[in-house]
Amino acid sequence: MPTGSTLVVRYAFGSEECPEYVGSRCNDVMTVLVDGQNCALVPGTSTPVAINSINQPSHSQHYVDNAAGAAGDNTTLDGLTKPLECRVAVQPGKPVTIRIATADASDSAYDSAVALLDGGIFSE
Repeated sequence: MPTGSTLVVRYAFGSEECPEYVGSRCNDVMTVLVDGQNCALVPGTSTPVAINSINQPSHSQHYVDNAAGAAGDNTTLDGLTKPLECRVAVQPGKPVTIRIATADASDSAYDSAVALLDGGIFSE
């Protein structure tokens, strides 16, 4: 139950599909649903976070190319977002439902994942 008026979810989304399948139908996507509304959007847009929405050519300021295994990332996923967060206005003391999911599109060979960061879910 949130104690503050803003619910914050800090996360990173990564995939083995980057960079080889960017722009293809293999477009894994993720959601952070807060009371049924997706707040996992490319910052400053209404576009959901996905392989085709955050990558080297699209919104690259939010992208990390990890194909060579960058030091400190501790993952073998070939591409991932920089830390992102969504903020949702909530009523302190009123329960909210949060669902975090990924959807694997068009293939079963390459996976994607979501990691919660820096405390993950909290209110302020």
